[in-house]
Amino acid sequence: MALLDYSHSKLHLLSYFEFASPLYRSFCAAFGTTGKSPLFHMAKVTPEAVNDDILKGMVDGCRDNVEVTIQDLSHAHAMLDSGKNNHSDSRVDLVALGNPHLSISELKRLTDLLHQNGVNKVKVDVVATLSRHVQSLGLERGYIKKLEEYGVQLINDTCWCMICDPPIIPVEQNARILTNSGKYAHYGPGLTNRKIRFGSMFDCVQAAKTGELRLSIPSWLPRKFASTLKRIK
Repeated sequence: MALLDYSHSKLHLLSYFEFASPLYRSFCAAFGTTGKSPLFHMAKVTPEAVNDDILKGMVDGCRDNVEVTIQDLSHAHAMLDSGKNNHSDSRVDLVALGNPHLSISELKRLTDLLHQNGVNKVKVDVVATLSRHVQSLGLERGYIKKLEEYGVQLINDTCWCMICDPPIIPVEQNARILTNSGKYAHYGPGLTNRKIRFGSMFDCVQAAKTGELRLSIPSWLPRKFASTLKRIK
């Protein structure tokens, strides 16, 4: 989301982005909610930007370079965590996961995190969306049974952009929804008219276990981090 201010309806080449492959899907979903750019290429990741010769041509055709700084990332994180106020309010009314739909690896991680410290039932409503295919795999591997025992509600084949009203969304106007989705953190406030908090999967699970949100600045944020966003003519 730090790239929002640099979009301007152009095609982009992103380089020096390094994170685990499951997160590419989440990044693309979050980037797509901006509506400012029709598509982007990611060096050595997207099919069109893997070949060295083609990649060189893309770089040579770039109009300018933009470095995404720590300050940009800090600003983007604060924007996504828009439900935060100036007080030490740790309240969470709903944990919203699966935007985009949970993958089988994310389903396993959610199960493993809930299993840690021997939690019996979540103290906050947890709703996760996933496809029927992933739910079927999760049933085979025992994840679904465990999640349902913990009190997690699973919804198939719909998106959080279609879940805008009670009973899934809390009735109270001042309710706070916690998500690990940049996509939902971006458009959730406008769709639900509720406060949206943004954290990691770990943050979401800890809040579900304890009933309270204890967010801190992400561990990656203070580190030296720079990415180049190149605008292609």
